[in-house]
This record gives sequence, structure tokens and C-alpha cells, in this order.
Amino acid sequence: MSDDDRRSGRNWGGPGGVWRLGLAAMLAVFCVGLAVVRGVGPAGAQDTAAPEPNAPADLPARATNNADLDAWLDEAVDGVVSDRPGHWQFAVAERPVIVLTDELAGRMRIISPVGRVPDDKAELNRLLEANFHTALDARYAVWEGQLWCAYIHPLPTLTRDGFYNGVGQVVTLAVTTGTTYSSSGLRFGGGDEEVEPDGRGAM
Repeated sequence: MSDDDRRSGRNWGGPGGVWRLGLAAMLAVFCVGLAVVRGVGPAGAQDTAAPEPNAPADLPARATNNADLDAWLDEAVDGVVSDRPGHWQFAVAERPVIVLTDELAGRMRIISPVGRVPDDKAELNRLLEANFHTALDARYAVWEGQLWCAYIHPLPTLTRDGFYNGVGQVVTLAVTTGTTYSSSGLRFGGGDEEVEPDGRGAM
């Protein structure tokens, strides 16, 4: 090892020396690449980063907020009650529906009560099987001793059609509880009997 190496603390040939050199080189390449992506480079360098592609057509042009849900509900539902921002109550097919949002957290949920949580283990298993096969985007859930149907979605990316679809799935799942346990006519998989405990055969 040269005197310069001793003074600088370098150890090119010692254990791990080649690895440290390789890591330093990789970090340098990463930092250069990151600078190019962010459009930051040496003074006078051209910004060669490609422009961001347009958002998919099914996403909103801007973040969805409570005002959008107000407008969507006013357009499609009669008798909406809203006692505070981010909270709406109404009925669809005589089923009570509640919509809750948290704009700061960017979350939205649509829920409808079904009844008391069943004591029968077989019925509870049937609800969980429905979550796997037939509830689709809606869900059976338990809250404060009650069984609910719920649809949960990020608020900023929620679309008008997606919102209406979520309401429809929640109401349909609540109505079919005890019969088909389905939020629509669709079903994942080929049936409960075709899915083995380790997941083989599913979807």
C-alpha cells in the first residue's frame, strides 16, 4: 500500500476493497440517473427527461373531493341527508346507505348495515367465502357488533362511475345476504368446492 493510500485510508486490495469500489461506482451512477430523471444536472445541461404521460382516461383530471360527491349524489339520489362535511345518508332500494370521507387521509367508504353479527360459525364462514368469491369490490365487515357491507376506495382517484358502482355493489350485497351473498352477477373462481385450502384452483 502506498503512502498516499495510508494517508487517505484507502484499501483497494484489502478484504472488501473491491466491493467498496463497486458500491461507490453504483451509487455514483444512481445519483447521476436520479439527477437526469428529476431534470437536475450539471450547469447548462439540457433537461432530457421525457414528459410525464397523460393520466389514464378512467382517472379524474384532479383529485376528487367532498364537493364532487355532493354533486354526484345530488344528481342521482333523492333524500340525501348530510349533517356535516364528509358524511351523507340516503336510501337505495329501501336499504340505508352511509358515505363517509376523510379528505385529509384521502379515503372514502360506502357502508350499509345488514344486522347483528351472526353467532353461527357456519354463517360467518359463508360471509368470508363470499368476500373471497362473490362480494367482489364490496366487503362484509363487522363494526360495533353489527354486520355491514362496505366499499372502500381512495378518495382522490375516485371517479363518478366508480362511486355509483360502489354504491350499487354495497346495496346489492346487502340485499342478497342470506341468498347469493353477491354484489353482482360476477364471481371469481369456479366455485367454493374447486378451491383447495392451499389456494390451488383459485381464480
